[in-house]
Amino acid sequence: MDLTSQPCQPGFQVGIVAIILLVRRGIDETLADSVDLEAFIVAAVQQVPPPPPAGVRGPVRGGWQESTLTRAKELESVSAWLQTDNPRPESAPLFASAAEHVTAAREAATGAQLNPKRLLRRPRGGGLIERALSNLDAAETSLLNAANNVYLLGMMPSILSNVQRHLVPSDARRTEFERIAQQLGIKDPNHPKAQAQPPMPVDAKMALVGEERGAIVAAMRAARSAALREQVRIRNFRNVVAWTTIAMALLAAAMAVTGLFAKARIPLCFTPEESGRAVVVCPTKQSAPFRADRFSESSGPATQPSASSPAPGATGAGPSAPAAAAPASTPATTPDPSSSAAGNEQPAGGGNLDIDDYVKDTVEPWDILIVELMGLLAAAVAAALAIRTFRGSSERHSVLVWLAALKLPTGAVTAFVGLMLMRGEFVPGLSALDTSAQILAWALVFGYGQQLFTRLVDQQGQAVLNSVRGADAAQPAATPP
Repeated sequence: MDLTSQPCQPGFQVGIVAIILLVRRGIDETLADSVDLEAFIVAAVQQVPPPPPAGVRGPVRGGWQESTLTRAKELESVSAWLQTDNPRPESAPLFASAAEHVTAAREAATGAQLNPKRLLRRPRGGGLIERALSNLDAAETSLLNAANNVYLLGMMPSILSNVQRHLVPSDARRTEFERIAQQLGIKDPNHPKAQAQPPMPVDAKMALVGEERGAIVAAMRAARSAALREQVRIRNFRNVVAWTTIAMALLAAAMAVTGLFAKARIPLCFTPEESGRAVVVCPTKQSAPFRADRFSESSGPATQPSASSPAPGATGAGPSAPAAAAPASTPATTPDPSSSAAGNEQPAGGGNLDIDDYVKDTVEPWDILIVELMGLLAAAVAAALAIRTFRGSSERHSVLVWLAALKLPTGAVTAFVGLMLMRGEFVPGLSALDTSAQILAWALVFGYGQQLFTRLVDQQGQAVLNSVRGADAAQPAATPP
């Protein structure tokens, strides 16, 4: 059996090597001298190479996960180097704390199981990102507290960049840190005050960094916390846009399903009239022409005033006699031969005619779906044109993608709502569309009109992205006196 081919722990390997060497030298000779046995075991341990350091881990699925694993390995290497390069005597707990934070960040990046486990699972993306970022920031803060003055002095330019990017100029921690950096000659070598001051010796810089370590680390921690809050803010905005997009898509789907199963409930049809004749026009079909006055005439006898009958106590002579014969000759009871000859038969069911009967026979189940597709098409064109106004972002929350996606279901909904407003004569003069092509054309117009609403959301999204890039983007630092 080849023991070297089996995966085993370093302690087990030490034991195997020791046993083999003991057998070779002879058990009796080894036990005869306890001092030689102790030296032999030490030599056996020294022959076993140390275990290799843990790698970067991965690969993993998300970009933020890869970045977390890379940063965790970097901090782990820095911690190991700092512990061998003149570490501070009291820094052992800080190194241990940094190691724990790095481990927690790796667990978040690799999607470790919840502790304790839960029966019902829900998306953990936001929580995992915050856990990874916050633990990496805490590990870096622990290393800055534990590092020697040489390392801290070398990190000052990087800390200054982070502080000026994420803390507003009026922040007291930023003001204090900039004062320290100015004394070290780091802030701006071309500044008049920096030129007036003589260069500080390296020993003096080291002493100043050691004295101001608390203020330096506090400013760095505040900058990291501000950066994390910026990420939380942009993720919350992304979530609002995403849920709004999903809600609009479900609303558009509900309207389309309603049209498929109850086509006459919400008809998108119009009834234009011309020369006494009317026609029902729907998005995908239109009826044959019919007389526009047949509806009022068919209900005429039931609504005629009672003046045609003689009043109580009135004589039957005089003008009242012709009036009494008028109902018998009304054209409502006489069929229109020209209408039948032209193929304008009455809808199935007979009886008193109503405009709803013509609409019910003309409307199709997929009318609402076709209208929403037209609005979706126009919204897609608007989204493609709006991309030219977007500026690139290094954030991983896909805010720009969701802003573009929001336009699609919104265009479908605005196309439907716009035609309903026209059908309800909300817009004077635009209540009688003549053909199905005009209805679909207006659906395109209303679908593109969603840009009036989503443009405001685009502007808010750009404002959120600009605020995440740094505090100085919205509020530049004041010029020193």
